[in-house]
Amino acid sequence: DPSSFADLRLDLRNLGLTSELPAAALKLMAWAESFDLSGNNFSNIMQGSALAHMVYEMHRWRDAKLNWVGKEFDGMDQAVKHLYSSNSS
Repeated sequence: DPSSFADLRLDLRNLGLTSELPAAALKLMAWAESFDLSGNNFSNIMQGSALAHMVYEMHRWRDAKLNWVGKEFDGMDQAVKHLYSSNSS
């Protein structure tokens, strides 16, 4: 239930993490009140990609609106799955 994450704040800023960012963390970020992952360099997030911008520069995905031509997403978690899968191409 996404409402159980209503007060979740994920602060991992400036920890210098270089391991893989787990898919479960991405899902949590979609529902969290806020997050800060700046100052890290996750091995599975390609620098310069849209997903890198979302992970390192954004601080809230919940209630965000996306409008991509030709794509329909039912919430940020689906958009993130799409970005995550195209991140490795």
